[in-house]
Amino acid sequence: MTNFSKVEIAQLPDIISEGRFSPYLRETGGVHLRALKLYRWNMLISAAFLFPIGATEVTLRNAIVDAVRLVYGEDSLFSNRFLESIPDNSRLPRAIQQYNDLDTVVTKLNLQFWGKMLGPPHDTNIWQAHFETVFPYAPTSASIVDLCSKVEKLRYFRNDVAHHEPIWLQRDLVAELNRMDSIVRWRSPVKADWMKKTHGVFKLLAEDPRQGP
Repeated sequence: MTNFSKVEIAQLPDIISEGRFSPYLRETGGVHLRALKLYRWNMLISAAFLFPIGATEVTLRNAIVDAVRLVYGEDSLFSNRFLESIPDNSRLPRAIQQYNDLDTVVTKLNLQFWGKMLGPPHDTNIWQAHFETVFPYAPTSASIVDLCSKVEKLRYFRNDVAHHEPIWLQRDLVAELNRMDSIVRWRSPVKADWMKKTHGVFKLLAEDPRQGP
């Protein structure tokens, strides 16, 4: 357990900012020391979540690229036929203008872009035929709509992590982790098991300072 000095207890809340620190104070009954411990834990577990978030995003975009290739060909993201199927304001045309390498273009596209690749018109153009192809371990009851919902929730969670929000506030962190596990597991149980063994989030969940005295 981290021991905060009297100076830290007195000054850190002002440095963090009143608005950002207030949820921690409310959660801990206004006790500054407990609030600082919760703030520290939130930063640590947010950093730990970057591992499964990143692994899930890479898995998702690789699956989508594979599916797009099955419909539009090997250089799919550069083909006019595929580009005509996405909005003009998409990040893809801009990324293609800057980079001529497919792998680089893929890494420059954000989770919002990949989430939109799961909806119209791609739900009929791509996913009716190839959802099971690139997500072979998805439950038989699962659909592209289910995946789209999971990815949208992941995107909001990812944004909260990236913006240093109190991710424990009004969230079930185990459910967030399970959602990522299912996205990866639908494509590769081996990768899902590897991610589960290595991300370290469960250890930090057990160290939630709200569970202590």
